Amino acid sequence: MSFNKNHVSGQWCGRHTYFSPVESGPEPEPEPEPETEAALNVAPYKNAIKVTGDTKTYKVTLKALGGRWNPTLVAWIFPGSKQEEVVAALRSDGITVAVTGIQVEPAIERGVNRENTLDPSRCRCRIWNHGMGGQCSRVVRYGLCSQHASKISNPPIGWSFGFYDEPRPQFWGKTYDDKVAICPGDRNEGRTIPWKEN
Repeated sequence: MSFNKNHVSGQWCGRHTYFSPVESGPEPEPEPEPETEAALNVAPYKNAIKVTGDTKTYKVTLKALGGRWNPTLVAWIFPGSKQEEVVAALRSDGITVAVTGIQVEPAIERGVNRENTLDPSRCRCRIWNHGMGGQCSRVVRYGLCSQHASKISNPPIGWSFGFYDEPRPQFWGKTYDDKVAICPGDRNEGRTIPWKEN
């Protein structure tokens, strides 16, 4: 009995033996490359954004972009209005940045904010109120009481605690949208304002 050793074509070889063709299975898919862990993480924090991660390595960059270090949160804090600018600047420097949970704040309508409704017969300025915030109780005709008007109109400058129909500012000496504001004499400009939750 003789056999044909060349059996790759799938033919009968000899009298009783059938050799099936050699079938090649599907090629294995290449293993996915592991994802690179982001060096910095950007997430919302109240009306601001916080940057966490390997912040020590990029301390100089974060400070140059106008960030403020918050030791309690172990994070760099930026005004919410600068979120796109900060992320774009970090990425342009070749820094890997993960962005989570950030949504653009809706436009604030005059007379309404996320906390309370403005009483149009009273001064627009927000008062400290033991860190809780509140609307100035003085009755006015043109938006501001005489006391607050004299402080913020000469020269024009933002009020320390912002207006009641706008988001709370996050830093002493800055408005919520990062413009210059009055900084109380007993506070350090640029430090985080310790607002309390309602």
